[in-house]
Amino acid sequence: MSIAYSSLQLARRLGEGGEGVVHEVAGLPVRHDPRRMAFKEPKKILEARAQEKVLTGMRDSVAFRESLSASDRAELDALAVWPVAMVVDAGKEIGCLMPLIPSPFLETIVDSAGAPIAETRGLGALSRDEETRRALKIDTDDDLVFRMQVMANLARAIEFLHHRGIVYGDINPRNAVYDLGSGAVLLLDCDATASISDSTRATRQGHFPFWEPPEYAGLSAARLQGFASDCYKLGLALLRFLDPGPGSTQRKALTAALEARITPEFSAVIARAVDQDPHQRPSAAELSESLRQVISWAVAPPSVNFVSVSRSAVVRGQDVRVEWSISSRSTYTVAIQDPQGTWHEADAESGAASIRIASSGVVSIRARSSYSEVAVEVGQVECYELPKFSVRMGRLPRLALPGFAFPQLPPATLAALSVPSPALVGAGPSLTDEIAGLSELMRGIFDDVASVLPPEMPTADRSGSGLAGSISESMAELRSIARLMASTRPRRD
Repeated sequence: MSIAYSSLQLARRLGEGGEGVVHEVAGLPVRHDPRRMAFKEPKKILEARAQEKVLTGMRDSVAFRESLSASDRAELDALAVWPVAMVVDAGKEIGCLMPLIPSPFLETIVDSAGAPIAETRGLGALSRDEETRRALKIDTDDDLVFRMQVMANLARAIEFLHHRGIVYGDINPRNAVYDLGSGAVLLLDCDATASISDSTRATRQGHFPFWEPPEYAGLSAARLQGFASDCYKLGLALLRFLDPGPGSTQRKALTAALEARITPEFSAVIARAVDQDPHQRPSAAELSESLRQVISWAVAPPSVNFVSVSRSAVVRGQDVRVEWSISSRSTYTVAIQDPQGTWHEADAESGAASIRIASSGVVSIRARSSYSEVAVEVGQVECYELPKFSVRMGRLPRLALPGFAFPQLPPATLAALSVPSPALVGAGPSLTDEIAGLSELMRGIFDDVASVLPPEMPTADRSGSGLAGSISESMAELRSIARLMASTRPRRD
C-alpha cells in the first residue's frame, strides 16, 4: 500500500531518532483505518545509501504486514506500532505512515520549571526507583505481578514475530512502551525488524548500550542477530524490570530478592535466557509460556487448609465460632457469611471469629487476595427457638410462728411512761430519791407487763435471773451510781 505525499497534511513535529524524523499527520489518511497516523522519513542529512537502508526497512515492514491474514494483521497492530503504508512523492518512496502511539502509553512528566511534558512510557520506567519517580512526579506500578504481565506481553510480541520468521533486533528500554492500566505493550521502531532470511539485516539492527549479548562482544557489527539474541535481551528485560533498584539497568543475573518471589522453574528459565551459550537459551514461546505459568501461580487464590464451626445447633441469637487456617502468596482478607447471606469481615491473622446466628443454614468463609478469592462452606448450623413459657408470681411464703398477741399495757402504766423528763430531773429532795422513784416506777411497769404475758411464756421471780431479776440488778446499780453522784454533788444554799 502506498499513499501520495501530497494528500498528507503534516502537523507538529513529534521527534527524531538517529536516522529518521517523525511528524504528526492531520485527519485519517489511511482508508478503512480509524487510527491517527504519523509520517516518518529518513533524515535529509543522511547519505543516499543510508537513506535507502532506512527505506528498505520500511518497505519490508509494510510488505510483511500486508502478507498477513486479516486476523494476524489485527494481532500485529495490537502488539506493535507497525508501518502500514509507504509514502510516495513524484513516484519515489520517501517514507512511511505508522500509527500514533495511543495516549494510554504516554505519561506526563513535570520538568524543572513545573511544566507538564508528554512522553512515551518506555519499559525503562519499570527500572526507576521510588525516589526518581517522586522527583519526576510520575507513577510506576510496583506490583510484581503487574510487571510480570508487562513482560509476558513483551515476550508474546516477540514470540509472534519469531513464529513468522521476523527478528526484532534492538530490544531495549526505549523500543517498547506499556500501558500502566492494562500492562499492554507496543513495540516501536518496527521498520528496523527483518526476516531471518535477510542477510542484510545487520546494517539496521544494533545493540543498545549494556544490552549486547555476550557472543557479539568485540565482534564486527556485521554479525547477524537472530532469535537467540532476541531471547537474551528478553532475559535481560526480566532481570532488570521485574526487580528494580540500584544497579538494575546493568544487571545480568538473578537477585536473591527476585528468586524468593518466583518459582524455581521460572528462575531456571531466566537463568537459561541469559546463558553465555546461545544454544542453551529458551525460545520466545517458552519464555512467554513460563511467564503465563508464573503469573497463574502468583495470582492463585488463597488456600484454605482447615476450617471449622464450633457448634452445629444453637438457640436463635447465640454465637458460633469459626476457626480457620489459610495460606497465601500475598496479603488477604477474610469474611464469614452467616446463614442469612450477610458477610462479616474478620481479622485474617486471628484465625478465628464469632458470628451471631438468626436462622438455620450454611456458614461459609471467604479469603480474598489482591488478585483472586476463594469461598468454602464451613458447615450447616441449625437454629432453634426457645419454647414459649410464662412465669406467674404468687404470694411469697411466710414463716409460720406460734400465735402471739402483743401485750397491751394498762392505761395507768402508759400514763406513767409519758411523764416528761423534767419531772424526773427537776428540783427535788435528792438525786438518790429521784433514782429510787424511777426504780419503783420501772418495777411497777414490769409487774404490769408480767401480768399480761401469755401463760406459756415463763417468767422468773424478782430475785432470779429472769426479766425481773435483770431489772432489779439494774436498779441496784442505778442506786449505787446515784449515791456516788450525790456524794460529789455541790451543796445548795
